[in-house]
Amino acid sequence: STATDTTAFVPDPAQARPLYNEALALGRANNYAEALLKYEESLRHSPAFAPSAFGRAQALAQLGRLEDARSAFEEAVATARASDDAAVLTAAQRGLTQVQTALQQRDANTAAQSAAATEAARVQMMTDAINEATGLLNSDPVSPDAAQRAFDALERARTSGYDANLVAYYYAKALIALDRAAEAVPYAQTAVDAADASTDRSGLYVQL
Repeated sequence: STATDTTAFVPDPAQARPLYNEALALGRANNYAEALLKYEESLRHSPAFAPSAFGRAQALAQLGRLEDARSAFEEAVATARASDDAAVLTAAQRGLTQVQTALQQRDANTAAQSAAATEAARVQMMTDAINEATGLLNSDPVSPDAAQRAFDALERARTSGYDANLVAYYYAKALIALDRAAEAVPYAQTAVDAADASTDRSGLYVQL
């Protein structure tokens, strides 16, 4: 048989302050994980001991456990009010505000990073679509199949926000290869109008 320790934990409020002091020393040495354990042990002996409730919240914040820290600061505020500890109450309220601000900033940063990633993906998709289309249309003559695939790629880029006027020449070339010349005319005209004066526009006029 195996011996089992059946000794029940007996809270001793007198232990709360010494354990708090140990936790405080550990925190000052930047050993926040061990400090947290001491604060929690202190609170086991005296749940109403406000300094340990506040210290526990601080340790959680230092460990980067912001959601837990927010809850712990809220508990510290309640404990300080119940024990009429004005100093801890003020410090806990300040800590709660700081953690809430940090959480808001983290959420804002996460949202900004997500938006940036989404935008980067959108730009990459447009770039890939344009590259695909121009690659397909660089052959001469352009087969109807290649023209359709190129047109579809150009449309993907356009619906994602790409300015179709920037690739008007390729739109015209794809539409001409698809026997949709009437639709190609505005694009061909745009390509001619947008060409720099120093550019040889003969090929654009031929297309138009």
